[in-house]
Amino acid sequence: KKLGFGKQLYVARGNDGWAALAAMGKLAKESGVVAELDLVREYKMRFTPNDPKFPDQWHLQNTGQKNAAIPGVDGRVSEAWDVTQGSAQVVISINDDGTDLDHPDLKENLVGKAINFPDDWQARRDKGQFGQHGTSCTGVAAARGNNGEGVSGVCPQCKILPSLLGDTVNGGFQVSDTEEAQRFVDIVNAGAWVISNSWGPSTGDAQFKDTSFYPPKLSMAVKAAFDGLGLA
Repeated sequence: KKLGFGKQLYVARGNDGWAALAAMGKLAKESGVVAELDLVREYKMRFTPNDPKFPDQWHLQNTGQKNAAIPGVDGRVSEAWDVTQGSAQVVISINDDGTDLDHPDLKENLVGKAINFPDDWQARRDKGQFGQHGTSCTGVAAARGNNGEGVSGVCPQCKILPSLLGDTVNGGFQVSDTEEAQRFVDIVNAGAWVISNSWGPSTGDAQFKDTSFYPPKLSMAVKAAFDGLGLA
């Protein structure tokens, strides 16, 4: 029977599997013929967490739910989650403007003592001066998944070690090279496996084509910290 799709594509039906194998072998020997079995395959639904806002996370599973989103262009996490959803042994440090330690979708995954947090971090948070960017980054990385709360992180079973890079001023950080280097040292010494740094120079070309404003290299302090920690 000729199929209505493809070019010169035919299917032969039968009830004898051994006969089908024999027929495929004979057909494959014919010049210009490519033959294969029409197999019945089993497919399973990918893991989908029950977090109510997961359908909005187009960057994790893109079904075209946002006007500008192209279906299928995403992190393909559902396929990864069928293999693993992370491990509590894996500690991810979010080195940013702070993380809301009271957040209901994050607190279950918190581990250790938050690094460089001020005693009044909650008051700063309530004023919008703390954790605005870092909390979002933390959620993307490791918000608790399948808990019926909020969203799911890419690694929902991993642990979170928050780190405050520096005080937030005008939507950015003001931090010296030595302070930056010390943060990396503190984070590694606290046992982090992964360090997330979603920040960079505040001005100029992010691709460093114009290097007049900022040298396209690590400072001596940060490089020394990386070398000492084995990160370089």
